[in-house]
Amino acid sequence: MTVFISAIRWPSLWLLVTLLLGMPHAHAQQQASVDSAQNDPLRALLLEREERLSELARLIQRNIEKRDALQSSIDGLDPANVEDELRAIKAVRSEISQLRSAFELIAVGDVNLSVMNVEEETAFDWQKEISEIAAPLVDSLKALTEQPRKISELRSAIELAKERQAVAEAALESLSSFEPANLGEQAEPLFLQVVDKWQSERDSLREKIAANEARLNLLLTEKQLNATTFWSASRKFLLGTGLTLVLAVIAGIVAWAVMRMLWWLYSRAATKTPINRKHTLSRLFAYSYHLLTLLVVLAAVLAVLYVRQDIFLLALSLLVILMVLVGLRQFIPKYADEARLLLNIGPVREQELVTVHGLPWQVDTINVNSVLKNPALNGELRMPLSDIGQLVSRPADNETWFPSRIGDFVLLSDDSFGRVINQTPQSVQLSCRGGMVKSIPTSDYYASSITNLSAADTFGTSIEFGFDYSLQDISLDVIPQTLQQAVQSTLVENGYEHTLKQVVADLQSAGASSLDFMIWASFDSSVAGDYYRINRLLQKACVAVANEKQWSIPFPQLVIHR
Repeated sequence: MTVFISAIRWPSLWLLVTLLLGMPHAHAQQQASVDSAQNDPLRALLLEREERLSELARLIQRNIEKRDALQSSIDGLDPANVEDELRAIKAVRSEISQLRSAFELIAVGDVNLSVMNVEEETAFDWQKEISEIAAPLVDSLKALTEQPRKISELRSAIELAKERQAVAEAALESLSSFEPANLGEQAEPLFLQVVDKWQSERDSLREKIAANEARLNLLLTEKQLNATTFWSASRKFLLGTGLTLVLAVIAGIVAWAVMRMLWWLYSRAATKTPINRKHTLSRLFAYSYHLLTLLVVLAAVLAVLYVRQDIFLLALSLLVILMVLVGLRQFIPKYADEARLLLNIGPVREQELVTVHGLPWQVDTINVNSVLKNPALNGELRMPLSDIGQLVSRPADNETWFPSRIGDFVLLSDDSFGRVINQTPQSVQLSCRGGMVKSIPTSDYYASSITNLSAADTFGTSIEFGFDYSLQDISLDVIPQTLQQAVQSTLVENGYEHTLKQVVADLQSAGASSLDFMIWASFDSSVAGDYYRINRLLQKACVAVANEKQWSIPFPQLVIHR
């Protein structure tokens, strides 16, 4: 207690004891700092920055003294006669401001001070608001290249400052060749001012170079440290933005699953009574629910981003949504027409008939890719919604979709005969005599004249057969009856007893050189494949009658009258 009281009474003694006791400790701290600087690059940069700060402080103090001296020299003088002095004071003040800025930059290190000068905006500007929404996204993208850009800028600034320093050194070297005392009383002060100006410029450039080099070394060191901490940065990303993305995706999937479950419950429980799902109101409700599902999923994703406070992802999501909305504004008229089609109230409606490429098609479903079907063809036709909107449909009641079916026997306009073995939207294939296959484009097949022998329950065939005019007396009764009986007997003998429906023989016309008879026979459609054979049997029966009855079969002849 006595020693403490004495120390209070004699401050000088207390100060001396403190200095003596603190010297070894200070020396130990200084030695520890040097050893630590040799082992720690960041500590070495810190010591270098401390030296730069001390040099800048001395330079600032010297300029302050120079400013005060100039200010004192012009006090009491006429303002009209001190223009040069005022300019010098202004230059010194500017130099002091620059030095203080450099001092602050070195002191705070690699810190972005531009955010300290942001002014608050009170007036509403929608363009400004949009730019502020996108600002976090731009800032995040800039942050990816911030360190390389700063390094490049610092290197450029150092190179420019060194070039200016070389100019200042050259100017000072040129000025050193003069002897101020030999310039006279009037030129000497001006010359000394010029020398002082270039010395200040050189010193200022040196300090700027030193400050920028210190910041550059700090950035390079941080870059090396960042390269060694890649996995820690990756872990930070995964626990930050990566985790937010995963949670947002999970939230969107859960929201979608819940909405789909509600739709399933509605379809199973709330629609036990039969309803027309093709009805306009049903379609409107379905598409409205799909739109609501999309909005719920977006809300869930944005809610996760908001709760996680991930400004980058939130700004990116809002920007994408805004761009989509702006883009939709240009396509609203087109989407309105397509919406009418989707609601089944447009010019084309489901289950109605449209004509595409010359063929009739039934509109099965109207969607983004609409499906058209022809019940008689193997295959379907898919068309985009934009192409469907160019068509017009009509109700299809008792419509004949195609002139044939697979397995039918058809007779074409060129007398081709065959059985249909396949018909698709592309082509129709016929099996002809001898096992040959004939392919015809479906549109050409549909447009041609086709006789389908299998479409109805029966089919018929006929031939013409002529006899000589010498038989004119029996041409109205005997010949038709004889031909009818002979044809019927021949067909029965060849196995057509149960499929033969009717046989007709009658005089058709009195030709130029013969009496022409028409022989007609109708059969069940099950024997349509024997079309050619039946024609041959009809001819055979007529020739057999002519041979048996000795009836002449004439041939075309020319008679010359004198």
